[in-house]
Amino acid sequence: MSWSTLSSTASPWHTHPHEIALVRACAAAHTSPERNARIQTLLTYDLDWEVVLSQARRHGVEAMLLQQVHDCGSFPDEARATLHAQSRMTAHFNMHRLHVLLQFLQRCDQAGCRVVSFKGAVLAQRYYGNLAFRRFADLDVLVAPHEVPQVKAILHDMGFESLRSQAGESQALEAQIGIEMRRAADQVVVEIHTELINKTLAYPLYADGVLARAVRTPIGTQSIYTMAPDDLLLYLCAHGTKHHWARLKWVADVAHMLHHHPDLDAEALCCRAADLHCERVLLLGVHVAARWLDTPIHDAFAAAIARDPVVGELAHYIETSWLCTDAGLDRTIRLQQVRFFSRTRRRWRDRWPIWGEYMRRSLEPSERDRAFADLPTLLTPLYLLVRPARVVCDWLGSAEENGKASIDQPPHIPAEPALQGTMPQETVPSAPVRKEAAARQVVESVSP
Repeated sequence: MSWSTLSSTASPWHTHPHEIALVRACAAAHTSPERNARIQTLLTYDLDWEVVLSQARRHGVEAMLLQQVHDCGSFPDEARATLHAQSRMTAHFNMHRLHVLLQFLQRCDQAGCRVVSFKGAVLAQRYYGNLAFRRFADLDVLVAPHEVPQVKAILHDMGFESLRSQAGESQALEAQIGIEMRRAADQVVVEIHTELINKTLAYPLYADGVLARAVRTPIGTQSIYTMAPDDLLLYLCAHGTKHHWARLKWVADVAHMLHHHPDLDAEALCCRAADLHCERVLLLGVHVAARWLDTPIHDAFAAAIARDPVVGELAHYIETSWLCTDAGLDRTIRLQQVRFFSRTRRRWRDRWPIWGEYMRRSLEPSERDRAFADLPTLLTPLYLLVRPARVVCDWLGSAEENGKASIDQPPHIPAEPALQGTMPQETVPSAPVRKEAAARQVVESVSP
């Protein structure tokens, strides 16, 4: 597939193909004569460096871009200085968080708690080899449910406070999302997980098995628990799919992981994923790593992808709908997204849990519904009637306030959020966007 002909005009990538191709080439995990020649060829074009920098920042690959184009004669001095500054800030930011993570994990070890670190900090140190190469915000850890109180107590002793109420934490654990604890002094956030993927995706990579298979990995002078390679690849593919692969940094995670484990038993992993009925999720992650970052993949992966044309269709849909946009990071569960999730499963019996969870969360009353009519628990089903009435009242109130309503042209009503406590996309950014923005603010405040 051509590097400069990715998708239709629906994607912003079509307007600057050479700039985007350069960002993709620099984000690749492997070094080869072909890749270096491609980068050198792209550097001969009259590039819009403002677009290059903005896209590198959007996808979290600024430092990798800098490494490849640092000595390019056509690289503007101002752009070089900007990338240098951003890379230094990211390295400083990540180094501090890795130090905090290692302190926390050491205390957990001393307390006899098995805590598995995954995602950003460990990926940056273990697979990228440079803390500046992988931007991250929170410190994510996986623990057994019965050890959550002890782990929280350790964090509390380190100055962390929970960002949720007790009821909110219970709801988060029920929905299989993390409990966030933040330390005000340095704005470090640790997210405690008892499962890896929230219920919406219905992904059967369960925490008890992952914790049992965890391996000891040296990080600096310390040895910490990390996910076994097979589990990590399955997780990374599920995590990227959850976010519709809207950022190249998630694709680069898969690429770097595959590059670091060339001896991975791809055939056995495909069989395991098939037994879990999530093979298409695995193949999609491997496919986009090969398709967008030119990652070499095992013959077993390539053969499995060739046998399943839906994998290519899903990748093309991402390219034309979500790639390089914030739409793919919208935290509100919408019909378009659920249809995409359901197509990542081959059997209808495996798709029904996704649709069932979508329906449950769509019908769950939001905070605005509860504020409009505070019903007792036994009458919760009546919120199905309350919500339409509340939406109409909101519309009438908005119309009266603005004085612009008419029978022929009623004012636009934002799409009703599906998740409890969420707001329309126009007013509340998605969780990944918010985390990236918060991380950038802290980076700028702590950097010299």
